[in-house]
Amino acid sequence: MMSLHKRTFTIITMMLLVILTSLNIPSVMAQNKGPGNIAPAQASTRTINGAPLSVSVLNDLAMSVDFDGREQFFEETAGGTFVVVDGVVYGSTPPAGGNFTPRSFTPVSNSPVSGSGTTADPFTITTVVSAGSTGVQITQVTTYVNGTPLYQVDVTARNTSTVQRNVRIFHAADLFLNFPGNRLDYGFGFFDPATGAIGALSQNSLNVQVFIPITAPSAFQEARFATIWAQIGGPNGAAGPGFNNTFDPTFHDVGAGLQFDRTLAAGTSATVSLLGGFGLASDVGVSVPSADTSIPANVWVVNRSTPNHGAPVGSIITSQIVTKNIGDGRARDVRITVPFDPGKVRLLDANFSSNSAWVSSVVTNSLTINTGPVGARGGVITSTLRFQVLETLHSGVALGERLSFTWFDDARGGSGSGNLPILATASSVDNRPTYILNVSPANTGTAGTRFTFASNIFAANEPVGVWYNLPDGTSTREVGTFRANADGSMSVTFNSPGNLEPGAYSMVFYGLWTEFSAVAPFTITR
Repeated sequence: MMSLHKRTFTIITMMLLVILTSLNIPSVMAQNKGPGNIAPAQASTRTINGAPLSVSVLNDLAMSVDFDGREQFFEETAGGTFVVVDGVVYGSTPPAGGNFTPRSFTPVSNSPVSGSGTTADPFTITTVVSAGSTGVQITQVTTYVNGTPLYQVDVTARNTSTVQRNVRIFHAADLFLNFPGNRLDYGFGFFDPATGAIGALSQNSLNVQVFIPITAPSAFQEARFATIWAQIGGPNGAAGPGFNNTFDPTFHDVGAGLQFDRTLAAGTSATVSLLGGFGLASDVGVSVPSADTSIPANVWVVNRSTPNHGAPVGSIITSQIVTKNIGDGRARDVRITVPFDPGKVRLLDANFSSNSAWVSSVVTNSLTINTGPVGARGGVITSTLRFQVLETLHSGVALGERLSFTWFDDARGGSGSGNLPILATASSVDNRPTYILNVSPANTGTAGTRFTFASNIFAANEPVGVWYNLPDGTSTREVGTFRANADGSMSVTFNSPGNLEPGAYSMVFYGLWTEFSAVAPFTITR
């Protein structure tokens, strides 16, 4: 099983991703949360095959939902309805539920799908279960109007016993947020006061996965998935403390749910209703957190390779990809495309400084990294890739290519490109503290000579400090700070002062992002 929660993304996992991508199959098993639990194999299922939603209800009130063919609960069935009767939890045991192991419902019936899918005659599944020997019977009516992004459940708890029962109904899930471009299983928690919706927002702030109460709930909560299960219950049907009306706005592995508390006298019943919504916030009908669009992120990404000049065949190249946000607003996500030539190098693995970063896709000649959120005013995430140089290459084959990136923020986002790695195959490891700075028309002239210095190793629009070192080896003279061009190139024309003493000098370009130094010696003669 692939484990995108891990910081190491092995080549075996990448090969699996390539296979999944080529087959265009949603990655149902893309997360490994452990300890996991599997829904009972014997649980019968009824499925509404609508569009954009497909909704399934098992006979233990576990549910699965697909939006545009993409599963929306972790491992399909980590969601549904759970009921506490007098301190004992009944329901399904969700995948990756940890210590949350409810007592099983006793299935009574799970009707075939009825209805035509219209507003007047929605698709309908009616599921009936009993909560052990308590005399409490639960009837869930699940309906769906075709063409909408919302399903509805109406849950009725009926006390058929001769004594009063305290009943707590939960509708909750480990949210998978399986939307294009989003890190599976992760999102920003939010609560919409206008509708009472609780759930999560995707990385690009476009798609949501929410539960919307129709009946006023007793409580709601959004939190890390394990917290949601622990709030509902613990081992062997032990009841948890219940939800606490909070949400976590950071980017995390999300879960959410609604809670309804009822006291049922003998022979009485109560019904609660809610909606599950998926897709664009505007389609679902909820408002997501707004942001001050005047506070954008400002992101740069650079690639620092080791070795940085020459790598023998069969050797390992380590690419340290540094993503930094120097803007006053946070970046919700940065998507980095790293090109590589499979005829020259073999991709080995990837590691990340943040749990939010991951390799979201691998194709023949590139991979894509999604960093997740990068904090404002200096937030940094480092991705480390390792490649092996193929044994079949001859010396002098260029190995480096520029990466490109796009960031998403609370404003309009942005894009850019990284630096050009100056790296080629060589007979031995060649790792240098500086790069070559080109000088024209020649590197020798009298005082007053005009020299042009140029380099193409920098990142797009990178600020580059320029100075020259004097012949004494300890003193410098500042020329200024300049911006590299959009293609990472930069040239500076230096009119040497007429009073410059004869001697050996050196011009230095220093990239403030890449931390690369390019150096060219030049000589002033009499």
